Amino acid sequence: MQALGYANQLASHQANQLLQIRGLLMAQQNAIVTKMQVDASREAQQQAAHEASTAPRFKKTENPGKSFSGYFR
Repeated sequence: MQALGYANQLASHQANQLLQIRGLLMAQQNAIVTKMQVDASREAQQQAAHEASTAPRFKKTENPGKSFSGYFR
């Protein structure tokens, strides 16, 4: 009977250890996902900054003389 008690105690201890390992693995997975999201966000910000810095500053007008025609009469 005493051996059965020890076996139950050991099984309970092992189950608790497995729950702790599961919690650690979930925390690790969450940390990895968060890091991947931060990396993706940083990359998107850098890409947007690059596009903004290399974009043309002025738009070409289709008929530049038309908008000033009233001033030269």
